[in-house]
Amino acid sequence: MKRYQLTVTLLEDLHTGSGTGAGDYDALLARDNNGKPMIPASHWLRVWKYNLERSGLHQSEINKLFGASNGQRKLLIATGLYWQEGGDSLPWTSTSRDDFSRIAKENTLRTKEFIPAGSIFTATLWLRDDSLYDALNTARRLTDCLGARRQRGDGRIKTSSVHDKNLARLGLLVKRQKAK
Repeated sequence: MKRYQLTVTLLEDLHTGSGTGAGDYDALLARDNNGKPMIPASHWLRVWKYNLERSGLHQSEINKLFGASNGQRKLLIATGLYWQEGGDSLPWTSTSRDDFSRIAKENTLRTKEFIPAGSIFTATLWLRDDSLYDALNTARRLTDCLGARRQRGDGRIKTSSVHDKNLARLGLLVKRQKAK
């Protein structure tokens, strides 16, 4: 089993949600144990799977990566995307309006929490079958948006190549030895 690292940079503000609201917020972000924003693996892996299904990749390859409802075991394991750097969360407030008017409807004010553009996240992935690496990288390349409203172009992202963490460490070791 090989271990890989994925880096995601937000090009636009992003809301993935946690399924909860509290206080003045109707929709809060998911957060890690340190209170930093994170993007659950269940969200971004579901987006990867959706994009692969639309790409024309054979369903058997997709099922190998993500598992299947018939109990087929998935060969890709991943952590959530954990915050590495960026700004604090942003509140976005919106309301509904009366038809053909700019007057706000009563009791429709909603506030969502967003992660600001420029934030950087990383995830660790484990792949049990190296023959699926190309499918993994295809999913990464096809995914240019995450979060709510991605079908409307919100939540644009940039991803790095999925690279083998062990090889990256070996490369650092070789560079250090040459420097001596």
